[in-house]
Amino acid sequence: MAAPALPRLYLRQFTNRRIQERLLERDAIPTLETVLAREQQQLERLNALRQADKLDFGQEVSDEELAILVPEIKESIDAMLGVEDIPLPRYRHRRTSILSIDNMQTLVPAGAAFINAVATGFDIDRLLTDGISIAPIFYFLLHSEAAVLCHALGMANTGYGRVSHYDPLKKTMVISRKELASETRSIAHEYTHHVQRMAGIPLRPGYRALQEGHAIGVDRRISHACAEQHGNEAFLYDTTNGGVGLLRGVYRWACKQHGKTPSASLFVIPSTSDDPDTGIKKRPNHHALGDAFFSLLEMEHGPGVYQDFIHGRLVLP
Repeated sequence: MAAPALPRLYLRQFTNRRIQERLLERDAIPTLETVLAREQQQLERLNALRQADKLDFGQEVSDEELAILVPEIKESIDAMLGVEDIPLPRYRHRRTSILSIDNMQTLVPAGAAFINAVATGFDIDRLLTDGISIAPIFYFLLHSEAAVLCHALGMANTGYGRVSHYDPLKKTMVISRKELASETRSIAHEYTHHVQRMAGIPLRPGYRALQEGHAIGVDRRISHACAEQHGNEAFLYDTTNGGVGLLRGVYRWACKQHGKTPSASLFVIPSTSDDPDTGIKKRPNHHALGDAFFSLLEMEHGPGVYQDFIHGRLVLP
């Protein structure tokens, strides 16, 4: 069946606020610890393999290879989510020049939004939560070469892929050119956003944790499937490395809210997405909140939770 148009009453279970409330329930902490311990153990093993040069990330994906890869990943995700008749989105590799159309289209409208960002101390999550229209600067910061400077300033530290993106208005995936193992995950993530778009998930900022958490969960499942299919654990590296840092921020945040000291054993293996301020000085971003939320759901309901959600079958207590 095709992805249904999800009713608003159903989707209200999954607003940013509801997701935060679920993560701050005391019983969420032990589950987060279980997930984080498992993922940290996997990261330690993958780091050892990488240091021993035993992970094959493949070559950078060409445009011709992208044309083969996207339909293959689409087919896998459609089967995983139990959807049919989802049209193939437009897709292309991101143009890298600072003067390219990808970047220039955002430069002018980013000006006004930049003023709003300055007024809030570049608290992007706060702007989104408050419903302020900052799409131009948000895309500019995350999807252009300016992101290099912004990351150094801590302005766009999502701990996740920062250049590939899905344009829901044009129904287009713009994919950063990467090695095969990494680009596979990016395509899976952005195509999941396309499925969400077809299912009628609101584009409003209040549902952003839902959108990102669902997409991260799907791209993680696809990464595991590719690792098994190809006998190559390089497909697991990005999702594990990024996920550990995201989950740590949510875990610190939940522990702080309950006056609990986080377990030091869950912070032993470094992740490139680690941010020691997250959960202490600032709230976790929407990628982290959504990832943690769906990790909890997967522990409770199994891997079918991603399909159940998109078909309107996932009912929270």
